[in-house]
Amino acid sequence: MAALSGLVLQDFDAGLLTHSVEQELAFGLENLRVPRQEGLKRIEFYLDILGLQKRRFDPPATLSGGQRQLLATAALLIMQLPVMIFDEATSDLDPTMQARLRELIGRLRPQGSTELFVDQRTENALTADEIWVFENGSILRSGKPEDILLDDDLLGRACMRPPELPELMHRLGFPKKLYRPAEALREIRTFAPSLLTFKSEPAADAGQFRSPFMEMIALGYSYTGHEAKALSDITLSIGRGESVAILGCNGSGKSTLAKVLSGIYAPSKGTVSIDGRPIQHYKRHELAQLVGYVYQNPDQQIFAATVSEEVSFGPRQLGFSRTECRSMVSDALTMLGLQGIDQRDPMLLTKGERHRVCIASVLVTKPQMLILDEPTKGLDYCHQLKLLDLLKRLNDIGHTIVIITHSIWVAAEYCSRVIVMRDGVIAGDGSTQQVLAHPSILEGAGLRSTDLIGFSNLLGLGVVRMSEIESELRMRMAARKA
Repeated sequence: MAALSGLVLQDFDAGLLTHSVEQELAFGLENLRVPRQEGLKRIEFYLDILGLQKRRFDPPATLSGGQRQLLATAALLIMQLPVMIFDEATSDLDPTMQARLRELIGRLRPQGSTELFVDQRTENALTADEIWVFENGSILRSGKPEDILLDDDLLGRACMRPPELPELMHRLGFPKKLYRPAEALREIRTFAPSLLTFKSEPAADAGQFRSPFMEMIALGYSYTGHEAKALSDITLSIGRGESVAILGCNGSGKSTLAKVLSGIYAPSKGTVSIDGRPIQHYKRHELAQLVGYVYQNPDQQIFAATVSEEVSFGPRQLGFSRTECRSMVSDALTMLGLQGIDQRDPMLLTKGERHRVCIASVLVTKPQMLILDEPTKGLDYCHQLKLLDLLKRLNDIGHTIVIITHSIWVAAEYCSRVIVMRDGVIAGDGSTQQVLAHPSILEGAGLRSTDLIGFSNLLGLGVVRMSEIESELRMRMAARKA
């Protein structure tokens, strides 16, 4: 069987077995008895195309979450098996690497390989030969991408996110089909050539006048035993009540920055202060009520025997009574759609459920600032919306929200400010519109925008949210008719 089919696990860390990146890539080849020279040739190819050449002798545990997922996927691809199965294999990858990986997998198809992808992201299904939609353990519907992804009733029932650009074009009265930006642009140009002559400037940064909650000055961080700095000379301020998205490629330093901001890591250089007071001067229980951090990997955060014990740990440490803890846990589990599982072992839940348990364990004490590392990972679209709407409500009542994400649409729809990181430094910082409406900022950090934002940029609209793009186009189309 090992020579016929292989699987990248949803929990990709469970599939990493060896002591270095190079050994991990070689492991399957050795077991299949691939000739040495052929094996070395394949290893060099994958190290280069995945950007891991400089990390070839490093232990997998020292890589970022996205880099470890890349490694686990490459360790399967390198064997060139007839059947390959990928269970959420792009959940931790930045948009550029997702596209590169899809292209790489596509190269194997002419050789006769069959690929099966389990995924939450509808954009990853656009190039599939066939889509199977599951419900309660059975196939609810199967068909070509255009049959599945344009069926609004089916998408709603299966908690799947509609592709943005086809949704926009359909709202504007154009035929319902799977548009790409260039094709949508041709449709718009046919209807109204004059629309392309208008240019709008991205909105100014609304958060720049907020009073600072957290400030970093000349911040730096280096991991023990590594010459390269994970963070270098970062100076920025996060205002009270801001909603901030941090974007960047895998290994750009996003998670490291989050751990420094939350007090988990002490900076190697520079200062971090909250309300003008250095973070190291706060006692641990004081800091827990100021800043809450949700890990990228839920298994690094969960330690209790039951969900109830996990979520109640924070309130109990802060001195709340048993009755208060019970009420707080119930409220937190309800907010995350986890009712009725309070006595279950969290490690026996699905990864998406474990992720929600971790979020509940941090939300339960309602810290002033919430830092969430890939909070929508592993969640279906319905649960993503519930979580993001909850974060928006918390932000509306004054909580500062910081989201580390690879989902550009999350940043566009739910955040007012975007910080872009590249190689441990700040590569871009401004309002969501200012950053996302300028492709050069994302491209300079190795990122790709969404089709919807790319379409908006082609038209020079200067806006990035679906509702704003639709409103702007309707206004211009109406003006043309008049």
